[in-house]
Amino acid sequence: MFDDELKYCPLCYDEYRAEINLCAACDVTLLSGAQMQAKSKSGSETLEKLAVILESDALIPLMKGRVLD
Repeated sequence: MFDDELKYCPLCYDEYRAEINLCAACDVTLLSGAQMQAKSKSGSETLEKLAVILESDALIPLMKGRVLD
């Protein structure tokens, strides 16, 4: 699930290139893919919650325009 060549935010799980050290959104130190894998295996936190979109979540369009066939 996590790429060893990338870094991840331990709070929001955003993905970053290896040379980046801080999460732009959370301003916390990023963890390597191996560290995130170990964290997810420890059972201290579940990642399934990230896949759930609630009615209270704000949704914004990332791209507008025609979808090409």
